[in-house]
Amino acid sequence: MCKSCQNPVSPTYFFCPYCGRKLRQPPLSTSVGKQIGIYLLAVFFPFFSIIPGIRYIRQSDSISKSVGIVTLLLSGIFLMLNIYFFYVSMDYFKQLLNSPLLIDTGTINTGSIDSVLMETLKGLQ
Repeated sequence: MCKSCQNPVSPTYFFCPYCGRKLRQPPLSTSVGKQIGIYLLAVFFPFFSIIPGIRYIRQSDSISKSVGIVTLLLSGIFLMLNIYFFYVSMDYFKQLLNSPLLIDTGTINTGSIDSVLMETLKGLQ
């Protein structure tokens, strides 16, 4: 029985055929296209795919649960890879900033970036 229009409806319906009211939540799609989209989200934006992964795990059928598990695994793996590459790139840029620099005169300065700035300031005076 629909609570809105009081017409009899089948318990398998997700929406009332008479008034259109939502009777219960429809299951999440497990089509190939939807799975590819969720997996790509997990690879490129791992933080944003955690919630869809949890939603799929909470479904009752085994296919949805497996989609959720794979999504969360991919999210975890690529989140760790993103953190690792962030720290590696920050270390690289730190070493780059503290390495010897070429000055416009063609000589190589063996000091850090601070000594280059000091020499530049001395030259401006």
